[in-house]
Amino acid sequence: MIGRVATFVQGAWLMRADMAIQSKLADVQVQESSGRKAETFGGIAGDAAQALDVQGQVSRLTADSKNANAAMNQLQAAYSTVGDMASLATTIESQLASMMSVAGGATDVASRQQQATNWLADLAAMANQTSGGVHLFSGQATDAPAVDLSSPGYDPTPAPATPDTTYFKGSTTPLSYVGSDGRRVTLAPTADAPAFEQLFRAVSLFAAAPTTTATLQQAYDLVGQSVAGLGLMQQTLSASTTSLNDLVTQNSAKIDALNKIGADLTGADLSQAAVLVSQYQTQIEALYSTIAKLSSLSLTKYL
Repeated sequence: MIGRVATFVQGAWLMRADMAIQSKLADVQVQESSGRKAETFGGIAGDAAQALDVQGQVSRLTADSKNANAAMNQLQAAYSTVGDMASLATTIESQLASMMSVAGGATDVASRQQQATNWLADLAAMANQTSGGVHLFSGQATDAPAVDLSSPGYDPTPAPATPDTTYFKGSTTPLSYVGSDGRRVTLAPTADAPAFEQLFRAVSLFAAAPTTTATLQQAYDLVGQSVAGLGLMQQTLSASTTSLNDLVTQNSAKIDALNKIGADLTGADLSQAAVLVSQYQTQIEALYSTIAKLSSLSLTKYL
């Protein structure tokens, strides 16, 4: 037995050596199987703070990209809706031009007013468009419809040349994407923007006096201004989409670079780990062989 007095000290030392090598073997076997230097940050000593910082940056950039992708869906919805509004505005402009060239009679009033009512309903539906449960053109008041064109308080006819946004029920601060670094990208205009207001006012004036030449001319001019403004809106929204796309692409490149840095900080050298596993196993086998020999020794054999 190792406990014999003659071999006790040597046996105890060998057992301690065996335990130490077994611990080292377990560590490198974990490295070999997991590909990491250690299972916890405490196991990488001086690199822990930097590894944690890298991990935090990756998490922040990943969250930013996820939010930017969601924001792009809203941007695309806003771009499409503004395009639909511009298309309807072009149709209205064309029909107003046709009406100005033909003298309207009393029988035309009802049909034209009905046409105006239909246009206003379509425009209201567009202005109150949602994406992902968010009212796009309500600004920061995303849970409320942006406009109420049938509101009793909205009547631009007393001052037809004056902008009137009393129909607007949202916030004047536009819906925006805000990154963790403070970067802000506008996702949609608010429905009190001039291009919206001009179009709503034009159709409202037309509804009130659909056969009056002066009103038709004024409505036609307002719609023309609106068409130009809606086109500029689409250009702005397109630029915002490009900006967010660039952000996601840049974040992806940064995440790849940071992950490489993180792997260098926490990753194990697998070839070295394999060599160490072999070395430690050889040392343990040698220790077991020596311990076995010590166990068979007896001092009385040499007296």
